[in-house]
Amino acid sequence: MFRRGVGLLFIFTILSAQEGARYLIITHDNFYNIVQELAQWKHQKGMKCKVVRLSEIGSTPDSIRNYVIYAYNNWNPRPEYLLLVGSPNLLPSYYNSSLRIYTDNYYGNVTGDYRAEICYGRLPCKTAQQCSVMVKKILTYEKTPTVADSLWMVKGVGIVNEDGSSDDTIYWNNVRFACQLMGQANFLQVDTFSRLRGDSASDVISAVNDGRGIVLYRGNATNNWYTPFNVNVQLTNNGTKLPIIASITCQTLTLSPTESMVGEAWLKAGTTSSLKGAVAFFGNTHSGTNLAPIRGACTRGFFRTFFSNNYQLGKAVLAAKESIYAEFNTQTEYEGFNLLGDPELNLLTGIPKALTVEAPQTIRVGQQNVLIRVRRLGVPSANALVCLLKGSEIYAFGYTNSSGEVNFSIAPQTPGEITLTVTQRNSLPFIGSIWVLPPANSPYLVYYETEVFDPPPQGNGNRIPNPGERISLVVKLKNIGDLEARRVRGILRTSDPNCLILDSIKSYGTIPPESVRANEDFYLLSLSPNLSDGYNLPLTLFVSDSLANTWSLNFSLLIRSGYLIFTNYLIRDTPPGGNGNGSFEPGESGRLLCGLRNTGSDWVSSCFALLRSKEAKVRVLDSLAFLGEIAPGEEKFNRATPFTLTFSPTLFGGQNIQLEIVFFGRNFSPIRDSQLIFLSLGGSSPFLPTGPDPYGYFAYDNTDLSSGRAPVYNWIDIRFSGTLVPGATNANDTIVSLRLPFTFRYYGRDYDTISVSSNGFFVLGRSTYRSGNNREIPSVEAPVRGVFPFWDDLDTRQQQGVNGEVYQYYDQSNHRYILLFWNCPHYQQREIRETFEAILFDPNHYPTPTGDGEIIFQYSVVSDATSCTVGQQDHTETRGICYLYNSTYHSNAAALSSGRAIKITTQPPVEPNLPWLTLERIYFDDSPGGNGNGQLEPGESANLIVYLKNRGQGTVNNLFGRLRSIDPDLFILDSVFSFGNVAPGQEVNNAASPYRFSCSSNPSDSLLSFLLYLEGSGYNNSLFFSLGMINVSGINDYPFKSTEKPFEGGRRATIIRAGDKNLLREKVLIYDATGRKVNKAIERGGIYFLRIGERLRKVVVLPSKWISPP
Repeated sequence: MFRRGVGLLFIFTILSAQEGARYLIITHDNFYNIVQELAQWKHQKGMKCKVVRLSEIGSTPDSIRNYVIYAYNNWNPRPEYLLLVGSPNLLPSYYNSSLRIYTDNYYGNVTGDYRAEICYGRLPCKTAQQCSVMVKKILTYEKTPTVADSLWMVKGVGIVNEDGSSDDTIYWNNVRFACQLMGQANFLQVDTFSRLRGDSASDVISAVNDGRGIVLYRGNATNNWYTPFNVNVQLTNNGTKLPIIASITCQTLTLSPTESMVGEAWLKAGTTSSLKGAVAFFGNTHSGTNLAPIRGACTRGFFRTFFSNNYQLGKAVLAAKESIYAEFNTQTEYEGFNLLGDPELNLLTGIPKALTVEAPQTIRVGQQNVLIRVRRLGVPSANALVCLLKGSEIYAFGYTNSSGEVNFSIAPQTPGEITLTVTQRNSLPFIGSIWVLPPANSPYLVYYETEVFDPPPQGNGNRIPNPGERISLVVKLKNIGDLEARRVRGILRTSDPNCLILDSIKSYGTIPPESVRANEDFYLLSLSPNLSDGYNLPLTLFVSDSLANTWSLNFSLLIRSGYLIFTNYLIRDTPPGGNGNGSFEPGESGRLLCGLRNTGSDWVSSCFALLRSKEAKVRVLDSLAFLGEIAPGEEKFNRATPFTLTFSPTLFGGQNIQLEIVFFGRNFSPIRDSQLIFLSLGGSSPFLPTGPDPYGYFAYDNTDLSSGRAPVYNWIDIRFSGTLVPGATNANDTIVSLRLPFTFRYYGRDYDTISVSSNGFFVLGRSTYRSGNNREIPSVEAPVRGVFPFWDDLDTRQQQGVNGEVYQYYDQSNHRYILLFWNCPHYQQREIRETFEAILFDPNHYPTPTGDGEIIFQYSVVSDATSCTVGQQDHTETRGICYLYNSTYHSNAAALSSGRAIKITTQPPVEPNLPWLTLERIYFDDSPGGNGNGQLEPGESANLIVYLKNRGQGTVNNLFGRLRSIDPDLFILDSVFSFGNVAPGQEVNNAASPYRFSCSSNPSDSLLSFLLYLEGSGYNNSLFFSLGMINVSGINDYPFKSTEKPFEGGRRATIIRAGDKNLLREKVLIYDATGRKVNKAIERGGIYFLRIGERLRKVVVLPSKWISPP
């Protein structure tokens, strides 16, 4: 028995209908469904949660803040924590124009001053995948931390990046202060990394990969920590050992809608199946000088609270900001520090231990008190958060007192499960159940289970609810009361518009106690084809009996279907069509295998794919592939029916080719999707251009003479005609916006301003990005709309009497704008200097196919190009050209050196006058050595006519075509024909002297594979093609006449089942999708063709394993 009279701490019992929440999530609409799992966990553990979309409250900073203020002033309970979900370009941060910073502090400040009352944080996701990763990191950290190797939680890292100033002492004191608190918390290991000791980013990455709970950085930074600690987060491989990063320095976190920095990279890193990076990042959106003492106060406030009894991350963040306010009262730094991550994250500062929880196993419906006791390591656990949850009926939470006890007054109205959740610092969450029993001396019906029947033709017979089916549904009920329920009737309803209930009222008869009964006749439902795999269709069964008892039973029906995705491709460029190096090159022909994976939870049948070329100089000769059935989780390639392609010799090595694969299948409803495939041609050369990128930009250097677009190096010294760019000259890590003298189009968008950074790059439009920590592009960590003549950590400040200079000049007569970076030193390596320039050409005077402006980089002095980026990227951070990244050049790029010029343009290379012969069509005649029925049969010989077309720009002289067999069942009898000279656009054939071939009398399969080798003056190529035979023993009849198009899009298909009597008729011949005759006892589903006399009929056969309901 539990004793009564227990003292309560912050006990609340809340009606779910009442508006109010301790934890408020405001999300961009794109992420609403994804954050539900996080919201449910917070709600379950006692942080009553509410999720609102921007579309509900408005998407401006003022409308968002007004909603938060209203909630704070009117809700019960009111928000203690605020989570914003979406990157700043989707869910805006607030731009404080007087302070010139972006901040989320605006939303946490609800009283009018600049200090925040609500703990706030943000998940800076741009995509659904990024949001899923961030949510999983939080749930992993809180619910299932890695306890098999839990020592990582009690290990930390302190980083000091000395710069030789008096601030170094402050940095070291801050790190020592944090390390001292870690020691007092019984941390097992604390690393201290220092630039002066020779440590670097690789040491930081190694420590994180080994597992660290907290990482602190002190020193200079912008965008990323300064060298040598400029980490590449993608190199982490720490799995679920997810640290919290405290970057207490200048701007390493951005809330600007157009920027990306290392802060969000820590959160975005990894996938849902392979986590890495960090769970949270505390950093600054502001940069400045002489701020080390202020940030020292921030460090002390953060770590004092981090290791106190206030174990939520957001409280440590607010404590850090309050220390800034208390010691310095500087609004810029207060608002500059922000959190990326969950503000209510329960901090791990020790190895988590299991909780022992005492609670009643069962209770009856009705008003009563429920006592919960919590112990940790055998000792009563005070301040543990306890929550009772039962649907919308019961929601109660409270904190245990010093005796580890909390008492709830609840009144459950229906039988069922109450979820009991207990959380405590450095403890594994406890999740248990209290069962509510029905009243005594009465029947009580509950939902038991469902069974699904989906007989053809309105279903596929697999007894799984698939989108588009009409299903028969059995809903079983169980009587858990102690009296029988008589004359039971059920009425089925749903609120989902994607389900239509056709027959909803059914009888169950009498259900004795502890018995299960099914409806006496099927409920009938029609499912929309728009339903998706994994969707839980909500259903409610309203049940009544003869005593006027009523029950409202909610349950769901799990929808399952297959879902196809493109996974990968394999190249087969075997000789003689290719050189066998596994890469397509200009002038080659070869085969392409594409993989499809079924990521759904049900089979996909009748899978086939079509391949299309987006490039006119790439011809797909065999574009249809068949893959049959694909099981859930299975990946399958079209090895039996590969795609065949031929590439024009006027393409160039390194060129990116776009193909599109369109794939089809069936679950019950049709499945169709498509995917772009990007091939990079082999055979690269430093004398050919780099690109194009997906938009169409090329980069030509002055060695690319064969392209016809190579720029000429012509240095323009504007030091005396131009003007200095203030803010970029005599500066470090700066950027300044300037007005362009003409409108410049870049990736299809027009700009009239340019932002120039002292670090050797510029951005079209306005930007505040200024970091010298270069990245390989395209990258979300690089500035959007960036152009990079020489992106590196440059320092144009005056030292030793010399400074770097940045000039601008508008050459009006030549309609070009010039930026000159003169004598710019590398950071902390002032003896290494670079001189280069960028020239922007007015698109109105220098036209291009897309209307975009051209840019030329010129290099007068190149001293060290081993740590820079050269290239460009667009506004989406997904398209661009990387000419050079940290000593790694594009395969077509010439090395950066003095006298180099690089031209960026959408002008394609000038096409050389080369021929390109393609196979247009073929024709065979089996009259000379066969029965003349127009279909190949074993033992026959036939004449073959091929039709070729010159799709190139040059003439082929003295063209010979040699027909070869690449099939053991094929014999070439007459193999050579002279086509003569073939001019551009001309089509020729060998009708005057057809090739002759014969078929084996006992072939192994029904397909004959040919190779046509073409050779002329300065030209050679090989083309693959196949022909089918009929009447091959077992599986060989080819049913399609030359006039028939069985795969034509308009041909309708009939759905039948394996075993259908029509399949067994004597005059019916059955062929699979490749044209092979098959046995009439079809066991596998798929697309088939039936020839009944002269009529060809397309059918979809359902597998015999699919069953109907009894």
